[in-house]
Amino acid sequence: MKKRRIIVNLLLFLLIFEAVFSRIVVIKAAIPEGENMVRVGLTKEYYNKPSIRLDNSALKIGFSKKNVYYQADVIRSNTGISISRDYGSYNVFGGSFTTYAKAAAEAANLKAFNKTLTAVPALIGLDKNGRGVWKLYDAYSADASLNTNDVYQVASKNKSSKYLLSVNIGNSRFLVDVKEAGANPQFEPLNRAEGVSVNNEKRYRGRIEVGTYGRSGVTPVNVVNLEEYIRGSVPLEMSPSWNISALKAQAVCARSFGAAVSGFGSDGDIIKGYKLTDTISHQSYGGMKAEKKETDKACKDTENEFVTYKNKVVKTTYFSTSGGYTESSENVWGGKKPWLRSVPDPYENKPEKKPWTIGYTRVELQNMLRGYVAKKGVSLGSIEKLTITNRSKSGRALSLLVKGSRGRLVLSKQEIRKAFNLYSTKINVYSSSDSVRSLSVESGKVKGDFIFSGSGYGHGVGLSQSGARGMAEAGYGYKRIIMYYFTGVEVH
Repeated sequence: MKKRRIIVNLLLFLLIFEAVFSRIVVIKAAIPEGENMVRVGLTKEYYNKPSIRLDNSALKIGFSKKNVYYQADVIRSNTGISISRDYGSYNVFGGSFTTYAKAAAEAANLKAFNKTLTAVPALIGLDKNGRGVWKLYDAYSADASLNTNDVYQVASKNKSSKYLLSVNIGNSRFLVDVKEAGANPQFEPLNRAEGVSVNNEKRYRGRIEVGTYGRSGVTPVNVVNLEEYIRGSVPLEMSPSWNISALKAQAVCARSFGAAVSGFGSDGDIIKGYKLTDTISHQSYGGMKAEKKETDKACKDTENEFVTYKNKVVKTTYFSTSGGYTESSENVWGGKKPWLRSVPDPYENKPEKKPWTIGYTRVELQNMLRGYVAKKGVSLGSIEKLTITNRSKSGRALSLLVKGSRGRLVLSKQEIRKAFNLYSTKINVYSSSDSVRSLSVESGKVKGDFIFSGSGYGHGVGLSQSGARGMAEAGYGYKRIIMYYFTGVEVH
């Protein structure tokens, strides 16, 4: 009986321990949001503008410190707010306030007391508890002082900075002293699901930071969760109608590329505000308006999956069409990356860009090469011949000799593509004296003294999107697709 009681007590103890332990292990430590955030410079349409308008009727304003967002206040306006660089010089009064409303009321009192004053609230940062700190700034005057009490004494004179912002709310305004705060202001909607409206054109998830970053105008930066970011990127980079495995491969590549270029974190530098942009030189990104249900599913199904090489998330470059063979990184950008190796592309049976031909007259080419001639300090004269002098194993041109009546010009790698505005460097070049009848059906329609015949579209390094489509339609899964185009990587 005693033995049975011991066993029962032991079983009860184990059950209680298991219950308690289960409750303990499911409690996860809080993770700072910055570990899941990226910063995207919205430079495609809004780079260095005189002003940026945010159209929400109510927005939180705050700062990100050590990857934690601290709300300084809530700004309300039925007509939205406008942010621009401020070029003024100010005297700063002593004393501080915890809210914009209190600072604005005190500014009104000051103006009533002395009608020559133009006192305006200024958000200067956060206190030790993470709350907003507001002061009163007044247009600079050498003899400015108020002798009513110590609070309204001028604490500093002639304060100005290229990192000072003016925020207009209807007929009112306030300043943000970015240099004093050590960070640019970030604006977040009260209802996160509605996003932040920029210039009444696009909405973005997360927050919008606005800063000058040392320039004459202002630029918005989307501080956004990485998973939300790729929802606005994938459908602009690959057709949502494509096979789900191809879309998943694109989602993982977009996530890895974004993380590798931007780095994780919501904090910004007031001088260098972003590394990742929404331009095609990085990844296209259109915010909430771009999102599609098919690509949303691909993003969700691969959530938190990255491409790694030796346990490090890598920059997973991609492009539209290879023309049958991808390219190694050193043959395009100069840096050899072990995961970016040239591979055959046999599944590219529905290329987004079919083989193409482009013709130019001699005069057109001379105009196109004018900048390169000046930059390299050569004399060219009238163009007589174009010759590809070196190719990679993928068939892409690595160097091209331009022979002129007075000299020569050598173009290398991506210079070739940019100089002649070509879809890729997988090309052959013909002059009007050559027989071009065998080029293609389209070649007969192409006129010019020199004709470029090529295949492929893009730089050619990494994932071929057309090839990924073909592999997906052939039954390959997204991980297999990724590991084919990126050498020696893992997907997890």
